[in-house]
Amino acid sequence: SAAALHHPNIATVFEIDEHDGQPFIAIEFVDGQTLEERIAKGPLPLKDAVSITSQVAEGLKVAHAANLVPRDIKSANVMLTRDGKAKILDFGLAKTAASTKLTQMGSTLGTVAYMSPQQARGEDVDYRTDLWSLGAVLYEMISGKLPFPGDFEQAVVYSILNEEPKPLTAVRTGVPMGLEWIVSKLLAKDPDDRYQNAADLLVDLRTVDLSSPGLSRVKPPSGVLPEAVARPSSSAGRIQAESWPMMALALAAGIAVTALAWYLWPEQQIHFERSVKRFEVRLPVKGSIAGLDISPDGGKIVYADLDNTADNVHVMDLSTGAIRTLDGSAGTLVVSISPDGEWVLLTKDLSIQRVSLAGGAPLTVTTSTEGTPRASWGPSDWIIFENGQAIWKASTSGSEARPLTIKDTATGEVDHDWPQMLPDGETMMATIEYLDKPSTIGFWDAETGRKKGQIPFPGYRVRYVPSGYLLFVFGGQTGNLVALPFDAATLSATGSLISVTTNVSTAVTTVSDGGTLVSGDVQGGELRIINQTRLFAVTFPSTARPLGFEPIVFRNFELSPDEKKLVAQINTVRSITGGLVEGTEDVWVLDLERGTQLQLTFGGSGRNPTWTAGGDSVAYVYSPTGLTRAMIRAADGSGEPRDLFDVNANMFDLDISPDGSHAAYVLGESNIGVTRLIVRDMHTGATVDLSGSEDANIRNPTFSPDGRYVAYERGPRILVRAIDGNSVPIYVGQARLPLWSRTGTKLIAGAADTGNLIAYDVSLTPTFSVDRYTPLTYELGQTDQYDVFSDGRSGIFNLSNPNDRTDGSAAPATRDTTATVVVTVNWLETLK
Repeated sequence: SAAALHHPNIATVFEIDEHDGQPFIAIEFVDGQTLEERIAKGPLPLKDAVSITSQVAEGLKVAHAANLVPRDIKSANVMLTRDGKAKILDFGLAKTAASTKLTQMGSTLGTVAYMSPQQARGEDVDYRTDLWSLGAVLYEMISGKLPFPGDFEQAVVYSILNEEPKPLTAVRTGVPMGLEWIVSKLLAKDPDDRYQNAADLLVDLRTVDLSSPGLSRVKPPSGVLPEAVARPSSSAGRIQAESWPMMALALAAGIAVTALAWYLWPEQQIHFERSVKRFEVRLPVKGSIAGLDISPDGGKIVYADLDNTADNVHVMDLSTGAIRTLDGSAGTLVVSISPDGEWVLLTKDLSIQRVSLAGGAPLTVTTSTEGTPRASWGPSDWIIFENGQAIWKASTSGSEARPLTIKDTATGEVDHDWPQMLPDGETMMATIEYLDKPSTIGFWDAETGRKKGQIPFPGYRVRYVPSGYLLFVFGGQTGNLVALPFDAATLSATGSLISVTTNVSTAVTTVSDGGTLVSGDVQGGELRIINQTRLFAVTFPSTARPLGFEPIVFRNFELSPDEKKLVAQINTVRSITGGLVEGTEDVWVLDLERGTQLQLTFGGSGRNPTWTAGGDSVAYVYSPTGLTRAMIRAADGSGEPRDLFDVNANMFDLDISPDGSHAAYVLGESNIGVTRLIVRDMHTGATVDLSGSEDANIRNPTFSPDGRYVAYERGPRILVRAIDGNSVPIYVGQARLPLWSRTGTKLIAGAADTGNLIAYDVSLTPTFSVDRYTPLTYELGQTDQYDVFSDGRSGIFNLSNPNDRTDGSAAPATRDTTATVVVTVNWLETLK
């Protein structure tokens, strides 16, 4: 069970084997010191204690999602690497949910000082016992002492069962009350009073204010009266005629109370409680939800089905459950409903259209050079949208489009995302991304583009709720949904972050003006396109058999020159409420003959691997801090990784020429807008920009066997260009994922219209030319990577759960399924 876990905060188990009858475990070597050794030198700075606790909680979240309870979390079992990363070491006492009891009632396992009361009593335990132990570790880091000290085990056990630890604020000065509250909740003796999962703990650790002590971490928003003010009941019923006199009396009393309230709290508003209703809605999809929005009145959900090749935007009436499809919507990735609820914006790759919610033909509004530009409705007859890592505005008639924001490169801004208007009709807000620091929320004048301010919260898909909140996904495209009390007049926060729900996706989370919230975790959101995959050996035209590797997320893989191994980027995944969320990225080498796997990079920052010519080394992109560089390491894992070169921007899709003399890669200013194709001379360091006018959405460059040309994907097209940059790109065809045959006589790709694998007959001498293409007929289906053997008749695919036939062949990967979202009516009531 421990070996199945892959996470940067868990020491990796590489192998479990036996030698001369003696079982052994080969585990990752961690160069550093134990947390116990660090605490022995004195209490940690509060920010370091919170950081380490958060990292251990991230590891526990993965272990718990795999139904594994470590049961021995303590400072001696947490290693700190030289760069400060925390790793959980010992799963020796771990117990799976499916295993039999390892101990009898009344006996204990684990280190006594960190045991939960349930563990100390020898009772059966669950995930919450690990959170207790983590609370003891956090207490120890802050105070330098154990929460339940004692000279012998029985004294410690008695203290755990019957006493409370000294308050941290009494042991160490300057400890915020919010942090003490977190520790107290972790060390609650009743498991039901503790944090119920690591995800909830992580939210509080991220939002705790370490700068100043205070009595509350959350400031109530303005407009909510004290509980002493009576509120009408949320229940409703039929009004009888004979009740009118009593209702009149009650109404008079209510008016008096209201008047008194206005007198006592002249700047407040009466807050009437409304009932909160939550229900799940299952949206039929062929693949997954690419984009979703809710009408302003909260009555309709509009969503785009990513994998549907036909018209893919559907409208669900929440009152009846009826679903209809909008004509002409095929290829839509992002949707946005107009403030009047009558129109929908449809983003299709590089174009933006609008269509009546009632139906009809879409009308083109504008185009964008940024792939999948997110767009929303602007002031009057304008829309605002992403274009070239900034925000533009365009008239809905399509008569004009112009830039609105300008990146402040002096402060490191690299991208403006998710534009949205504030209700004044004059102010636009968007996410500001930086090269090497967390994002913020910015505000601009919607007419002039003048920057009006910003607030330091990493918010994505920020929406303003008229009752005085900003609602956004914290920290990235997926994460925890939070609400921030906000004054739209001063563009400033008026309170602390409030957690709304966890593990949601920006693509599938939105809110109506009236306070109906639609939220979906990554199972129903955009990350579901990176579904769990298996590697299949494919023989053209249509047969496939699974290889022996366990299903996981295999991406960006490549056959070795001798075709006996596969280097791959493996994205570790964790289970959250039944869904899959993409986690870390590391480079592995898979031995196709022996069925073994060897990890080459660690820490979740290795991607886009490629073989060197001799097949003895692997080059890859390394991005531990957001800044990327190319590195190389021996394919057998020996020695240390070596730097190839650095770039001062995000790097994607690395390839090395067959003779090792050049590297090709794609540079972009953010993980959204890919901009330039670069070829680098590995001897001199000189670079050539091959982008030309093709400066958007360039992906997957690959060298020809003679090293003279690079084939690459730009949108739905395959282009080829000489590496010297002196000739213009040569159009090959409407396709994706280009791949040269070993001989250079064919250029293989997936047809953009059908997804079938095709081969273009090409020539490299005297110059590159294209003759014709022949279908290989194998359908790519749910794959984002493949490679073909030198025989030209077989290859390896990653496929998302194809329907295996009894003869070993694989049917096309089609899925009729549903994506579940949660609809919360009157969700603002939950913030109280």
